[in-house]
Amino acid sequence: MSSYLVLPSRLVNHSLADKTQVIPPEIITEIFLLVCNERVFIPIPLHGYPWTLGHICSRWRQILWNSPSIWNTLTIGYRYPSVPINPAPRLFISNILEDILSKISGVISLFVLDGYIGRVTSTVFENMDRFHELSVHGISPEMLLSLFQLPAYSFVNLEELTLSSTIHERNLDFVASSLETAPKLRSVTLQIASQVYIPSFFKLPWSIMEHISVTTVPTPPLVIWSIFRTSPCLLSCYFNIDVKMDIPTTSNIIIPNLSMLDLETDDVFDWDSFFRPLVAPSLESLIITSPRVPCAMLASFIIRSNCALRELDLSEYDRKLHEVDKSDFGLLLDHLSSLTSLSLLQTLPPPIFFKINDGALLNLVKAEIFVHPDGFAAFLDVLDAYIVSPTRCFNYLHVVCFRGPGFSEQKNRYLARYGEYSTLSGLEVIILDGNSYSKIQPAIVG
Repeated sequence: MSSYLVLPSRLVNHSLADKTQVIPPEIITEIFLLVCNERVFIPIPLHGYPWTLGHICSRWRQILWNSPSIWNTLTIGYRYPSVPINPAPRLFISNILEDILSKISGVISLFVLDGYIGRVTSTVFENMDRFHELSVHGISPEMLLSLFQLPAYSFVNLEELTLSSTIHERNLDFVASSLETAPKLRSVTLQIASQVYIPSFFKLPWSIMEHISVTTVPTPPLVIWSIFRTSPCLLSCYFNIDVKMDIPTTSNIIIPNLSMLDLETDDVFDWDSFFRPLVAPSLESLIITSPRVPCAMLASFIIRSNCALRELDLSEYDRKLHEVDKSDFGLLLDHLSSLTSLSLLQTLPPPIFFKINDGALLNLVKAEIFVHPDGFAAFLDVLDAYIVSPTRCFNYLHVVCFRGPGFSEQKNRYLARYGEYSTLSGLEVIILDGNSYSKIQPAIVG
């Protein structure tokens, strides 16, 4: 009886296997792409894709290795230690990478996480011309210098580069590299922990750069100005500015194509002197994470640039909340007619709130406002009139209030009086506890 039951099962399996033989390889490849989630991990996870797909049959294995799109994003290492990994290949990570590169054609993206670059350094360097995107975390200064000294043809296909490392002052003389002549390099992210390692010592093809991000190390304002001057194609950038450096006067610096500018400081900064020479006619998004950003200065910069700003984020995130100057911020509002998203870590006084509502920002649809506990009750009083206003201009209001005396009482007041009514009116108001608020979460609700 048992053999009778097993036989049909085998026949069914053979029947299914035969049917897969008539499916076009292009369709199977598309199915593989959906299953593999667009990223291949090394070391090989237990029962992980795409490896197990090659065990089904010889045809699937052939399709798997003849589909470069399946292998175009490789990640060496895991961010989550709980991921189960096949223990045997852990010792042969470099061999696995070499095997993949030898079997597929074309260029790929490679991400190397902390603790793994030492196992694949020679393989990565020998195949550098195969990568159009390279992200290496935890690379040692010695490995970094070896990367810089590779021949120019090694970077012929490189378009995006992310480096996380520490470099010492004694090595600065060696930081001139072939990257300066990389013909396709457009995006660079530097996550550097050393104070001396700044872009002025890092040779890049600035004339074609489109995206630059320098995190961790405060960058001197003069270096940022130099990058702006030499990068006419720049579209977006992020800098942590060194507030200790003096800022001299200079002539106008035009950044013709810059659309997103993200700046951060750890302390009060002379923003007037920094922005005074800047002109950015294409700017759409301005993000400044710093205490006490002068609104009058921003208004002057926007007027001078004649840009149509769509996103303004002035989140200082130091919990030293200040009420904005009514006259300065009112002047700024007069030049933000294209704004669709507003985020402030400064309390808006009622006159400014109503000015926004009365049409100062006709295109505004999303707003994030940080409220000091002392001003929460006053804010809800303003909301009383705003909710029933027939001319209100935005439907998504994100309110973050740091916990303080009366926080729970005022929050319950809102929930009791406006929760249901605001939903019926189409106004979504989110009130969060700022003590657990994290800047890595989406800033705008929409």
